[in-house]
Amino acid sequence: MTVGVSLTSQAVLAALTPLFLSRSVPHFVRSDNGPEFIAAEVQDWLKQKGTAPHFIDPGCPWQNGFVESFHGKLRDELLDREIFVSVAEAQTRMETHRRWYNEGRPHSSLNYLPPVTFARNWREKQQNAEQRPEQNLEQQRQEAIEPPV
Repeated sequence: MTVGVSLTSQAVLAALTPLFLSRSVPHFVRSDNGPEFIAAEVQDWLKQKGTAPHFIDPGCPWQNGFVESFHGKLRDELLDREIFVSVAEAQTRMETHRRWYNEGRPHSSLNYLPPVTFARNWREKQQNAEQRPEQNLEQQRQEAIEPPV
C-alpha cells in the first residue's frame, strides 16, 4: 500500500507495476478522477499494458463500492485510532495493518477466513480438481445440490 502526503502519477505507476506483474493485467482499472489517475503518463502506461481506465462519476463513491467499504474499515481499524508523527511512521503502521488485514483478519465474505487462508484453500481445491477430474465432477454436483455449510 502506498502512503504519502500526496501521490503523483509516478507513485500510481510504482504501485500498479508490481500488481500487474504478480496478478496479471486487469481488463480495466477503476478509480476516481484524481489528478494522479487522469495524468497522461498513467493513461499512456495503461494503454501500453493493454488495459484501460474506468473512472467513477464525480460525487458517486458507490460506483466503487469495494474500495469505499475498504476505506471505511481502514478508517475504523487504523486511521481513526492513530496519530502519525511522520510519513515513515504512517508507512510502517500501514504495512503492519495491511499484513494483518490480509493474513490474520477474518473476512465475512470469505466465510470468516483471512484472504491468505482462503486463497491457499482455493488453490489446493483447484489442484485437487485437476488431479482427479472425474471424482471432483461428482463432488461439484453434490456441492451444487447441497452447498457446504
